[in-house]
Amino acid sequence: MDTRAVQQYVKRLLLAVFLCCCAGCYAEVPFAADSSRETSAPTSVSQLLQKQEDSFRASQRRANHFVATIVAVLIALLLVSLAFILRLVLRQKDIELDQQKQNLFHKKSVHRIAVSSETLALQRRCAALEAPSEDEWQQFQKMIDRNCDGFSQRLSSVYTLSQQELRVCLLIKARFKPSEIAILTAHSKEAITSTRRRLYKKLTGKDGTPEMLDELILHA
Repeated sequence: MDTRAVQQYVKRLLLAVFLCCCAGCYAEVPFAADSSRETSAPTSVSQLLQKQEDSFRASQRRANHFVATIVAVLIALLLVSLAFILRLVLRQKDIELDQQKQNLFHKKSVHRIAVSSETLALQRRCAALEAPSEDEWQQFQKMIDRNCDGFSQRLSSVYTLSQQELRVCLLIKARFKPSEIAILTAHSKEAITSTRRRLYKKLTGKDGTPEMLDELILHA
């Protein structure tokens, strides 16, 4: 819940207390007027004293009732506030738990990608200064999607990528270096740098560095 929602919530609580106070004060006014009318023409001193005593007792009862009402309202507001705070705490814990699960999933994905046969096959190609076959590219993409929750489909849903751009992203996801990406895609290192910068602009709509694209892809 954002700060604006919390402010609105506190304002409603204060308004409720204010209305209760006003209601209690308003209830005292008619009684005071009636008392003044009743005592305006006393028939005797004893009757005057009796009416004053009755008026005092009634006023005391009203005051006690008003105080009890305010206390009940304050207790209710306190309970609501505690429930509200508890909800925020539990929500924060849920967010932290989800973050921990995502981090754990990310670490496992990184390990599975690094030790997969598809990644090892591309590493051998890179060492031999060879580009992978079409079948190796397809198997590599399937492996990335399997371990990263449909990575290529999620990426393509944001922006339609060319085959070269998609392969660059897949290799970044597998933590290949720019020089290795250049070998595997049969492009110069400068061309890979330009592609990374252009991809960041496409995916975010903002200018950025090639390294910013790497961070974006690794955490996608």
